[in-house]
Amino acid sequence: DITSFNDAAIRQAYDYKAYTLDKKPNIYLIFVESYGSVLYKRADYRAAYTKLLGELEKQLNKEGWQATSALSESPTWGGGSWMAYTSTLFGLRIDNHPQYLSLLNKYQVQSYPDLGRYLKTQGYYYAWVSSIADELDDRMWNRYIRFLGVDQWLRYRDLNYNGPLYGWGPAPPDQYVLNYANQVLQKRTDQPLLFVTITQNSHYPWVPQPPVVEDWRTFDEMTVAPGEADAAPIESTGKRQNYLTAVEVQLRMLTDLILNSGDEESLFILVGDHQPPQVSGRFDGWATPVHVISKDQALIDVFAQY
Repeated sequence: DITSFNDAAIRQAYDYKAYTLDKKPNIYLIFVESYGSVLYKRADYRAAYTKLLGELEKQLNKEGWQATSALSESPTWGGGSWMAYTSTLFGLRIDNHPQYLSLLNKYQVQSYPDLGRYLKTQGYYYAWVSSIADELDDRMWNRYIRFLGVDQWLRYRDLNYNGPLYGWGPAPPDQYVLNYANQVLQKRTDQPLLFVTITQNSHYPWVPQPPVVEDWRTFDEMTVAPGEADAAPIESTGKRQNYLTAVEVQLRMLTDLILNSGDEESLFILVGDHQPPQVSGRFDGWATPVHVISKDQALIDVFAQY
């Protein structure tokens, strides 16, 4: 099935040459690591999660932001984030690693008609951000850049970060990464921006978590990660609470980003990549939350209807 893949029908379906965008808001497409629908499906999760969402939505509404949410089926479960975000960008279900590698090889010379490439034809500047400190070599990075058609890829070395690293990766605090990258990109281009990233701090094992701070720049001045000295190995009974805490940190951090970095036209799309490992089961399904957030009520209404 993989080797016989023919993209002729896809090229026809995703041929938007006849369409131009009337509005070109900055678009922030942020994949949220391990953000799964299990949060709706377990009673203890659901009570804490819906209370948190209600609180954050009030904060957004107070500043004129509106939101609509849905569930979307991920092509992968408990891992394989790269297949989830590539499926979204390509409009193509990619549910196994050999398929992904086949596409990665195929579209080194050819160009796949994905979301990023279409928006580039509309004048957008397409940027990706990856914050993991343990980096790939330049050859592999260039393969990803060609595969996705990215204009600029900010890596750990580009983030000017000297503070503590957290969790899996390891990686800097997502709050620092997203704000720093947005600041850099806004200065480098006057084109509308397509900003794509996947967060890191909600990746298993979920401890220690960075705090959500008032000024993201202060992370760079820290010498020890807050709470790191007290972080104990995860006990199975504590994984569920660790996961909830990680989700709360992510959603508070993203709300802070929207309130402090979004302008009147910005569009934020937050997508869970897959269900969390260790604290969910395949019987919980494969769905993940999607939130669309904007100050344009008419745009939100269109998404809500869809």
